[in-house]
Amino acid sequence: MPRLSIIIPCLGGAADFDGTLVSVLQNRPADCEVLVAHSEPYSDPYALRGEVHFVESPAGSLVELLNAGLNATRGEVVHILGCGMEASEGWTAPALAHFDDQEVAAVSPVVLSADQETVVAAGIRWSLGGARHIVADNRVLSRGSGRLRAKILGPLLTAAFYRRDVLVALGGWEPSLGDELADVAVALAIQSLGRLHVSEPASQLLGSGASLPASLAGFNAARSAERLFCRSAAAHGWTLALALHALTVAGDAVRHAPRLLALQSLAGRAAAWLELGALRAYEKRLSTASDSLAELAELRVSVRKQPKRTRQKIDSAIPQRRAA
Repeated sequence: MPRLSIIIPCLGGAADFDGTLVSVLQNRPADCEVLVAHSEPYSDPYALRGEVHFVESPAGSLVELLNAGLNATRGEVVHILGCGMEASEGWTAPALAHFDDQEVAAVSPVVLSADQETVVAAGIRWSLGGARHIVADNRVLSRGSGRLRAKILGPLLTAAFYRRDVLVALGGWEPSLGDELADVAVALAIQSLGRLHVSEPASQLLGSGASLPASLAGFNAARSAERLFCRSAAAHGWTLALALHALTVAGDAVRHAPRLLALQSLAGRAAAWLELGALRAYEKRLSTASDSLAELAELRVSVRKQPKRTRQKIDSAIPQRRAA
């Protein structure tokens, strides 16, 4: 089985992923597989099917495409590379080194501008008040930036490394939350499972803000944001979180003017509070994921005690678990 699976998700046509795919094929490490998860027919004019696994899906969102791609992967680590991103020589090695620690579940690479002088994104943060922020600070490239990098919650949806077993145990990404908050949801879940995230500035991609998820607005996005606020507040304490959340909601209402959009956002947030049992269902999902990972760890320990030939057969079957 390969060490690394690289997924390029694309909701558009071949022109959208061509540049990203070419950069990956030019710079890919030896022990990896490359997948393109796409929603439109692709005729493969360059006869790449021997090198690239094309996963066609009727998905209507980036998250659905990623789940389709995840279920086709075999690698220990899954690397997401959004359309518009460009890989550089040796970009995966610094990130992959962290996965030698079994507690590490996610690694954030750094996305640089075309001139390689400006940090476009180094990951995402989620405030206690319930707001998503992209970390774009050149200081993450400097020595001594450990405290700044420690504040990064997880990787960006379009530039991320994940341990596959953890993603599968969680059931993949949540389509109900939309593309804009999918990375936050996974990062919060990883944190709640007690697994680690690492920011790795030596793993660098080139890209632009155009490839990043759009800002939050409207009924569905606001409802999803409220769901995630409840999850994070339950884990970190409600008192301060609610006070800061009031400021976040007020700021969103001003930012989402005109009036209709602001009202839609407020209605979405109110709807989230009427979803009785949603938080309990999430906690059950985390418990199931934790049990699954513990079972998998025990299985791998027992595999190591088996004869080499038996060990190889069992170990090759373990990564084939699918996301729900």
